[in-house]
Amino acid sequence: MKYMKPIVIFAVFFLTNLFTSCGNLFNSNSNTTNEPVYNQRKVWTLQTDSFYDSWFYKQYGQYFYICETDKTGGDKKYFYSKIDLSNGTRVWKTQSFEGPNRKYPLSVNVNGKKYIAVHAYSYPVKNDSSLDIAKIMLFSDETGQLEATIQYRQYLESFEVLDNEPGHIGWGWLFVNGSIYWPTRPSYKRGTDLKTATDLIRPGLAKLDLSSVDFTKPADELQYIQPTMAWTNTENYEVISVYPVEKDGIIYFITYFRIVDPWTEYDHTIMGAYDTKTDSMVWQRTSEKQDGWGNDNMCIVGDKLYIMGQAQGCYNLSDGSTVWEQRQTVDEMHREVGIDASMCALGITYNNGKFYFTNTGGYLSSKMTGIDESLIKNIQCIDASNGEYIWGDLPEGSGSLDTRPIVIDGQCFVVGCDNLRVYNATSGELIGVDNSVSSIGTELNAEYNGMFIYFDTDETTETSKLTAIKPYWDSETLK
Repeated sequence: MKYMKPIVIFAVFFLTNLFTSCGNLFNSNSNTTNEPVYNQRKVWTLQTDSFYDSWFYKQYGQYFYICETDKTGGDKKYFYSKIDLSNGTRVWKTQSFEGPNRKYPLSVNVNGKKYIAVHAYSYPVKNDSSLDIAKIMLFSDETGQLEATIQYRQYLESFEVLDNEPGHIGWGWLFVNGSIYWPTRPSYKRGTDLKTATDLIRPGLAKLDLSSVDFTKPADELQYIQPTMAWTNTENYEVISVYPVEKDGIIYFITYFRIVDPWTEYDHTIMGAYDTKTDSMVWQRTSEKQDGWGNDNMCIVGDKLYIMGQAQGCYNLSDGSTVWEQRQTVDEMHREVGIDASMCALGITYNNGKFYFTNTGGYLSSKMTGIDESLIKNIQCIDASNGEYIWGDLPEGSGSLDTRPIVIDGQCFVVGCDNLRVYNATSGELIGVDNSVSSIGTELNAEYNGMFIYFDTDETTETSKLTAIKPYWDSETLK
């Protein structure tokens, strides 16, 4: 059986996402309800030049690596900072550089030394962003100094890419057993029609071995390292969109769905587990319910793989077999709360047998889709054991959300549209709201040592204040 693919509903929600997000940029949030006030217990704050750059952030334990804008020059450039989350201090910042790609900084280890890999672009022809050279910059994790620059694609004099190499880096990437792995797009000459291309290199999962990086060369000198394909999609031309995840050297991934009719139905996605130690597939299967749309929508808990998007599912890591899997039909969306994690999700949270996530529903969704507003919740909690809906909320005047809810000591923290909302993580009861927080609900948050850390943005200066708070109630009080 082919499931009705709610592409039309998806398109409407996408437009809703656009309009409601833009609306929040113009402060359309008109929350007039009498909600309890949440008084923050602040631990520290740090002023940053980061402004809605969450695609470029990543937390590794005690440290948060954030992208900031260099405001000192005429041309827009960026730099990275390493933030110590224990006290809110900046450990270092890198040199400024052009054009970071929509990708988080990656922690890698080469010859026993830790680096932060940043994917960036150089533009050899001024004012022509269509011609670019992709590169990976390796910064010392200890000092923030640039120590090597890798070019993983060769270019002709016209800046055309050679045809025998994997496509550009997709959004999610991993470092496993000495190599970087990333999803690739189809690779073919610029201007070639994908449907008629004969020299097409199929998409898949590429591998870049870092053992040959020469750190004796000047740090900014491009050194070419040829990637190889770890896994190739030989069935169709669909790419891996959802960030792959890894455990014990095995990478788990899912492709886009294969479109049968772009307006009414879909066929299947490809799910797989690739063993980096043996360079072989552990298992590969298809799913007719999952669609493979998303960003940071996949995670591993114990021996289970979870995917949260327009469809949700739980799978055994050992063989990919289904524990449970669900996708609501269009009719069901009109009868019950629509379970959905944002296709632009900046993460999903697992805590105490439950998943927490946000989605692109907003204050215009009901009018644009015809779905009753009581069935639209853009903050959701579901049961990890079976996918059943537990609780949710659609704050008054809220636009679409991509942010990751974080649960600390029984409380669920969500930075929504121009407010911070705190819920009882078990029941969903609203504990309180702080309407002084400025955000459009699309920032990546962090947690460390019992603290919730978020960006409070300033539209006027295009900066943000990284803020750490602690709950002022403990889990026993909330029972």
